[in-house]
Amino acid sequence: MANSGFRSSYIAKRNKRFGQLSFDDDLFNLNQSTSWVKIPLNVEEKLDKGFRFKDNGLEAQFADWVDVDAMVYMESSNPRPNVEIVVAVNNIQRAKIGSSAYIRNSNGHNHSSAHITDGFNVNVGDVITLWCRRDANAGTVISPQNSICFKAVSSPVDIVRGPAGTYTEGFELGFGQWSQVGSDNWTRFTGPTPSGGTGTAGAKSGAFYVYTEVSNGANTETFGLSTSYFNKIRQVDFSFQLEGDDCGTLLLQYKNKFGVWVTKWSVTGSQGSSYIDVSEDFSAIPDVDDILEIRFFYSGATDFEGDCCLDEISVISV
Repeated sequence: MANSGFRSSYIAKRNKRFGQLSFDDDLFNLNQSTSWVKIPLNVEEKLDKGFRFKDNGLEAQFADWVDVDAMVYMESSNPRPNVEIVVAVNNIQRAKIGSSAYIRNSNGHNHSSAHITDGFNVNVGDVITLWCRRDANAGTVISPQNSICFKAVSSPVDIVRGPAGTYTEGFELGFGQWSQVGSDNWTRFTGPTPSGGTGTAGAKSGAFYVYTEVSNGANTETFGLSTSYFNKIRQVDFSFQLEGDDCGTLLLQYKNKFGVWVTKWSVTGSQGSSYIDVSEDFSAIPDVDDILEIRFFYSGATDFEGDCCLDEISVISV
């Protein structure tokens, strides 16, 4: 099986913040790589105060939104399966995956490219990396002979925020303006949660709600719901349910203008079988109009009887 040689570059930029890395080894081998492999960037080409080189990636020295546009190019003398790429933050892979199949061209070689775009908020110290693997369902291995390269560019963007007023999410049609963050996802569900001794019998209102499924070892994971949609937040109302011998901690947090997560409200341990209504006033927070993002964050369950449920989240903004 052939080894793959490649040259790669990684660029991330926000206003005047800029970083670029590359890889100069001609023997990066993707053979048998059915699992994700971090592309080992090892050359610092261009770095300013916005980024520094760390763990084969770019470590952000700021808190802001980053847009990523990545491309991987490959070539092989024989037809091979797809290559897949994914962006990771702090070695936690994001949901979007880029992939592509090989195409034989006139010189007898098979060329492929996989493209991915993604956007997300980073905190100070977050490390952005790119990972790749062969398609696990393709039935053979990738043996590229010539080159793989990629780049990711982050350019200035304006975060489009929603109109003033009250926005209520009951999860009847999906997650709305809320995005999954953390090492595992909240589950949109209807009816009783599957595990006994924990969870809810159903939604607070309507048919659907969201909850954290912590069975099968998932109690060690973190679960987050985040939004940057709202401008000038004044109040957040929600209903939660937390019951079981293994319950962890649920937080309501906001990201201040310095990019630091601040806990506004928290609860730990079993609170009973009924939903509890919470109303949190944001109006007295210093620099409240500069809040970048809010999130619900659940962690610390000790076993499977630690499900956490949320419903009827309302955000009031002006």
